Amino acid sequence: MARISEIRLTGKGKADASIKFEPGANVVYGDSDTGKSYLLRCIDFVLGAQEMTKVIEEAADYELVWLELIDPNDQILTLERHLTGGDVRAHGNLPIFNGVLP
Repeated sequence: MARISEIRLTGKGKADASIKFEPGANVVYGDSDTGKSYLLRCIDFVLGAQEMTKVIEEAADYELVWLELIDPNDQILTLERHLTGGDVRAHGNLPIFNGVLP
């Protein structure tokens, strides 16, 4: 079974914002309004949600959300989606997943 290894936001002229996950249980914690719920919305969105249901000021100049999945054999599948919507693109060393997902 694949697991999430990283979530990343990217944008032109903006440093990447990312969080990496290790195998096993991971805990995301922090004060109120620090991005925890936004992180969940990013996962939902890149997995195919109709729209980004939460918008935060700190994400204003980011364009893409990336979700990296890794399986037990260290094969990586990266899903990418523009924050304004559109198709989900798949990249990785799993040939059947390369391309655009409907």
